[in-house]
Amino acid sequence: MDINSDDMTCSFQKPWDPCVKRKDAPDSLAQRQMIRVIPSNRASHIRTLQLT
Repeated sequence: MDINSDDMTCSFQKPWDPCVKRKDAPDSLAQRQMIRVIPSNRASHIRTLQLT
């Protein structure tokens, strides 16, 4: 995890749950955001993740 001290944002190397298949990660992240498990709480963040 890298934290940018200028704007206090962080980026993760692997933003998905290791128990979730890569192709299912966007749906899993959306579900976690809905139940308020994702700390960032930004729906746009989920749609812009690059899972390559």
